[in-house]
Amino acid sequence: MRHAVILAGGSGERFWPVSRDDRPKPFLALDGSTSLLRATFERLRGLVPAERVWVVAAERHAPRVRRELPEIPRGHVLGEPRGRNTAPALHLAALAILREDPEGVLLALPADAWVPRIAPFARALRSALSAAEAEDRLVLVGVKPVRAETGYGYIEPGERLGRGPARHVLRFVEKPSAARAKRFLREGRHLWNAGIFAWRAGVYGEAVARHLPGLAAAFRGLEGRRPTGAGLAAAYAAAPTISVDYGILQHSDRLAVVPADFAWDDLGAWSALARLDPAFRKGDVFAWDSPGLLAWAEGGRVAVIGVPDVVVVHTPEATLVVARVRAQDVRRVAEALRGEVRKNRLKEG
Repeated sequence: MRHAVILAGGSGERFWPVSRDDRPKPFLALDGSTSLLRATFERLRGLVPAERVWVVAAERHAPRVRRELPEIPRGHVLGEPRGRNTAPALHLAALAILREDPEGVLLALPADAWVPRIAPFARALRSALSAAEAEDRLVLVGVKPVRAETGYGYIEPGERLGRGPARHVLRFVEKPSAARAKRFLREGRHLWNAGIFAWRAGVYGEAVARHLPGLAAAFRGLEGRRPTGAGLAAAYAAAPTISVDYGILQHSDRLAVVPADFAWDDLGAWSALARLDPAFRKGDVFAWDSPGLLAWAEGGRVAVIGVPDVVVVHTPEATLVVARVRAQDVRRVAEALRGEVRKNRLKEG
């Protein structure tokens, strides 16, 4: 059977101060009034039934996931006791699915992407699932690059596999240098890795055993069991922190890719909102003579006069002002503030 796994474990530090430990990026409504998590779930309609949808999130956010997605089974919200990046999260989901469905094929996708057109998105995902059912491969969904982005993985497709659109992957390059990304864009052969995957749960387990034996060993006690309690905590304490991109995709010779034609953005920083709307505004915002302004007002009013190309974000707890070209640096603020909290807790203890 087909299953879907939504990865909702990211902290979204680049969206501070709106995104915080108690409300990470997947729970934000960046485009309209629907959270990114809920929008991702809605896109799965007609692809995978709600009873076979799974969500991997931080353990402390599991109750919020259940409130956002009451349609999915309670046991399908998998809480991680600590963040270990995407390779362990996907392995946790694969083991849980294998327990219920030994032949299960899963579709994995991030909770925090922007996809405005549903029809081509659904078409690509159906093709990826079909390819994963036809062959024991790790199937990626690739989208056409529109800029020389260094923060994504790049996929070079090869020959066609069977009658569908899936192709063999000649090369997978994670986060290339700026010069290399420009060359990939200029040559026009490569695709961005959209972080959307399809594979048999067992095939992913084999890939983990081959390429990440430390992760396989750490999670061995979870095989065939419900992943909860002390066993889950011990597994995560022993597991490496590594992404599926670096840990498996860059090394596997069993990759396939489905080229897709839908618009996609991972909304990685405040500056990305300009790709949704060049004059993005949310809340009570007054702007005058401030071209390139992106503004978010929550719990108050924001007024900006004569300041171009800036991001202004106001919440009841904090206010951020950052040049759009420095939006990636917002993560440093979140990290620094988290460090201050830790220091204060140690002093109080």
